[in-house]
Amino acid sequence: MATKKKTVQKTAKKPAAKRKPVVKKAVKKAVPRKSVAKKVVAKKKVLKKKVAPKRAQRKLTDKTAIKKPRKRAASSTARKKRILTPKTPLPIKRSISIKRIWYTVTFPVLVVIMAVGGFLAKNPDGIDQLQANLFSAFSPASISEERETLGAPQEIGFVLMRSKEDTNAKKLEEVFMTIFNNLQFTPILHDSAQGKRLIEEYKPSEIPTVLIPKQTFEKQDMVNIVSELFSFSEGYYVLNASVVNPDNQLLLGQVNSYPSSMNFINKSPQYALQLFTDVKNIEARAHEKNILGALEEWIKSGILSLQIIDVPQGPESEFAAYAFACLAQVAPDEYLEFRKDVISIAKNTTQSYIDRKLKRLIGNYSEKCDQKEVVAQLKSQAKTAQGSDGVTSVPSLLIQRGQSPYRTRFTGNKSIGDYELGLEQTEVSEEVL
Repeated sequence: MATKKKTVQKTAKKPAAKRKPVVKKAVKKAVPRKSVAKKVVAKKKVLKKKVAPKRAQRKLTDKTAIKKPRKRAASSTARKKRILTPKTPLPIKRSISIKRIWYTVTFPVLVVIMAVGGFLAKNPDGIDQLQANLFSAFSPASISEERETLGAPQEIGFVLMRSKEDTNAKKLEEVFMTIFNNLQFTPILHDSAQGKRLIEEYKPSEIPTVLIPKQTFEKQDMVNIVSELFSFSEGYYVLNASVVNPDNQLLLGQVNSYPSSMNFINKSPQYALQLFTDVKNIEARAHEKNILGALEEWIKSGILSLQIIDVPQGPESEFAAYAFACLAQVAPDEYLEFRKDVISIAKNTTQSYIDRKLKRLIGNYSEKCDQKEVVAQLKSQAKTAQGSDGVTSVPSLLIQRGQSPYRTRFTGNKSIGDYELGLEQTEVSEEVL
């Protein structure tokens, strides 16, 4: 019993085993990527600083290292040259301006210029004279001085004039006296007894005009050059084209027919008008706004007859002209209101607008009017207008007074008062147009 107690006491008194101290290892903190990148950049910078002196020494000592800077220097100088050398200006595109100038110059004027060129090729001494006199103001004193130096004129021609103040006639006389040095023109009024006799005998298509003797005309070899402008009859060549301003000239002969147009006809009107126009042309559209309201009133009152002839000036105008021609055939009563709506503002002249408007009025217009056939007819009418009626630009208006054998041709945008119709003018509101 005693021994057992001793063992118990021993176990109870036995000291606890000593634990080894736990040593905590230092944990390395995660380095953010930015700091790593900074260290890498810093290392690179240090490397560059260390290498830089070595490269500088190599340039001074190593001959092979000197060749590389030479190549770089050559390329840098080339870049400097490219920067310093001025760039050559791009060629200016003049196609549009040339086209505009070409369309504004009439064909007869070009032919006369060719005739003058042919004359000057055979007579070089006439260049100075041509520069001084061609298309200049009429100066009787200067012409008389030239005639004194050249001697007495050998041939006498005639110039038919509308009036003594007819500037177009004076320009014609000046042009052809420059070409034919020995030619003298006798001015004759078209409504005088002698003027009527010349008109009845030679039947010129326009006034003013000139009559040049056969021997004078053929002496300068003018027959082949300007044969389209002149007609020959009874010993004289007669000019039948407008080689000067076509405005305010008289036309003779029968009135040409234009099937693809709109006609407002009255019995025994005081005036018969032919309007050549194109709604896509800004000036022609403005001209219609100026006169269409007053003309509508006079048509209703029976004072005048009106024929509206669309002369397309390009592909964009062909559809509008086709639409008007189709409406004139299918629904003529709707024509005038439709036209006033189209010319009111520029956006109404677009093909999409005209297409929608025309479908509302007559439905499927393509079945009622063959577009190819009508457009071909419109092109033919344009040639007739330019050739027979001398309409070289739009707008143009031909006016025949009563039973007169003459028609007066006007060109350009004018107001209704400029035509001196002798009628009471009607004020037209902007709402009507």
